[in-house]
Amino acid sequence: MRKLTRRAEGLLKEILDHRLSDGSCDTEYWRKKFESLSVSDDAILRSLFKELKDAEMVSISWADNYPYILLLLGNGISYFDEKSLDEEKQKLNSNNFYGSVYGVQIQQGTVSSTQNQSITDKIDESKIDELIRAIKKYDPMLNDEYGIENANELRKSARELESVSNEPNSEEKKRGIITYIRDLSVNAAGGLIASGILQLVSVLLR
Repeated sequence: MRKLTRRAEGLLKEILDHRLSDGSCDTEYWRKKFESLSVSDDAILRSLFKELKDAEMVSISWADNYPYILLLLGNGISYFDEKSLDEEKQKLNSNNFYGSVYGVQIQQGTVSSTQNQSITDKIDESKIDELIRAIKKYDPMLNDEYGIENANELRKSARELESVSNEPNSEEKKRGIITYIRDLSVNAAGGLIASGILQLVSVLLR
């Protein structure tokens, strides 16, 4: 089902709330409403009705500058119930991680099962050094491009990466940190610094 904008949802709720005892829409309510609107508010409300019509929520026939015939369709009647069900499903299927998470493997539809994750390719240490140097080089400009919170996460990740760079058997942890740096950079809205860091990361994770 097509997702409506917040204002179109408000209009749909208003239509649902103003129905007659037989379930039909109260067109007299809408006639009075349109008569009281300014030109700009009239245009906005008409655009919202069009959004509902395009989403097959309502059927409309206009006369005397108001919806003379207004019918709720199946999608409109069930929209909020379907939306609530979708939101519940998302809650059930969501996994929340706070802070840096490394080497996580998620598999759906398994109960009391064991999954093994193996990473065998060794990461080029010289490229890791290059990535760390780049982050340090652009440190004064990171707040502007990443935002303060994400910039601090990026600095922290660079320090963690530097601290484990020479540790044995740390490939999985390094990949986790580098992946987190990639995710921070993807969310930095395509700035030049983030793009450069993403280039270095892509070489390390390929």
